[in-house]
Amino acid sequence: MDLIEEFKSYLTTEKKSSANTVSSYVRDLTQFNRYLQVEGVSLAEADTEVIEGYDSWLTGKGKSAATVTRSLASLKCFYGWMVSTGRRESNPA
Repeated sequence: MDLIEEFKSYLTTEKKSSANTVSSYVRDLTQFNRYLQVEGVSLAEADTEVIEGYDSWLTGKGKSAATVTRSLASLKCFYGWMVSTGRRESNPA
């Protein structure tokens, strides 16, 4: 199972997030992962600099402030989960 699917399972079963939240977070992470592939960085290895670049990229694409904020919240939650499961030492978001 890939990281996004594991995170989706965590949101659904452990965090009991709403279907809308799960859908939004998975969509945000999938888009971020596509951005990372272009940048040549894996989802597990993204750092603060890459996330800041993604923030700028979203803004440059004309995304609303609310969309950018939610996307960053998705990343913070995802990387927080990565830290809590021992996959990372710190949360880059």
